[in-house]
Amino acid sequence: MSFAPKSTTTEHFNKIADKYEAATGGATRQLAQHAISSIADLKLMTSQSKILDNACGTGIVTDIIVKLGIQPEIHAIDVAENMVNIARDRFSPHPNVHTAVMPGEELSFPDDTFTHSIVSLGIMYFTDPDKGAREIARTLHPDGVAVITDSYLFVISSKPGLY
Repeated sequence: MSFAPKSTTTEHFNKIADKYEAATGGATRQLAQHAISSIADLKLMTSQSKILDNACGTGIVTDIIVKLGIQPEIHAIDVAENMVNIARDRFSPHPNVHTAVMPGEELSFPDDTFTHSIVSLGIMYFTDPDKGAREIARTLHPDGVAVITDSYLFVISSKPGLY
């Protein structure tokens, strides 16, 4: 018996991009809201902030920040082109939001660029999460803050005796 090869993560997210938010049932938005609240407690977001929405998907994190009304500079990046296209269309009326197809492990931004860096449910899909974490640190301003969420805890907590 032969099996078709699994699609790559990028192919998967390109395929489901138009259904992504509905398919997650609002869970990704709730987690993103919590991440933004957590990061705001550490360093207030203002109109002077430069924010990286890394592995942005369809732009859930960016959408929440835009709705705060503070108009910071936001860079929303993802490796899945179809996800970025949805985010680009969504935020085209907002000149402070910039979108790009870019892997989180190879950020094209200079050192010390961002005051805030958020990766919500994305780093576990990086081809090299350690390199991605180093890129987050490299591009984060010395007094900046980063929040990274992933689903690893759910995997651990579902195995009795591990937690």
